[in-house]
Amino acid sequence: MAPIFGYWKLRGLAEGVRYLLAYTNTEYERKDYVTGDAPDFNKDGWLSEKENIGLLLPNVPYNMDGDIKLTQTSAIMRHIARQHDLCGKTEEEKCLCDMIDYEIKDFFPGFFKATYFTNNFEEDIKVYLKGIRTLVKRFANFLGTNPYFAGQNLTFADFNVWEALDQLRTLDPTILDGHDNLKGFMKRIQELPGVREYMASEFYHSLPISNKMAKWGTQPNPPPVKL
Repeated sequence: MAPIFGYWKLRGLAEGVRYLLAYTNTEYERKDYVTGDAPDFNKDGWLSEKENIGLLLPNVPYNMDGDIKLTQTSAIMRHIARQHDLCGKTEEEKCLCDMIDYEIKDFFPGFFKATYFTNNFEEDIKVYLKGIRTLVKRFANFLGTNPYFAGQNLTFADFNVWEALDQLRTLDPTILDGHDNLKGFMKRIQELPGVREYMASEFYHSLPISNKMAKWGTQPNPPPVKL
């Protein structure tokens, strides 16, 4: 029986999982949940199932792989990555993979604050994008001349980095300027077998970045913000 992967029909926090599934050529059943329109933003499609599908810690995203039923993006990705030797080849690579996977999460709190929990999106997003350049530079320095963030070998963390940086460059197309190594990394990931085909799919191009209650990214291919 194929695994079941459940999440909102958007990129959000789980797109890295979809890249990993595509790259590993994993056959799976997709369970897409859709939020209702304003003003209620009804989530009954998910809430009606949340407590009834056997999850120990009910949440989305979730992945059901036989008796292994996981929530939390990193736990799901580690499970899939272990099956395909994508957690790092050496102890050093495994440590670097884990570190960068946790570090990339620093991208999200400010992003959510500026796009979801804001009364002044135009001002808050400018502040966020100005500050996030420090994190982008840190990632560029971390990558250095390596092809991937753990070194010479691809790991699951690279897919999460790609997604975060792509969301950033969608907000601000200049965000990677001056970081040719990051631009090379982005091209390298999106040309991986499986990933390339997934990114060309109708499903991928139908996905917004954010859920409907956000101030930006609620439609596929959102325009950059005006700075």
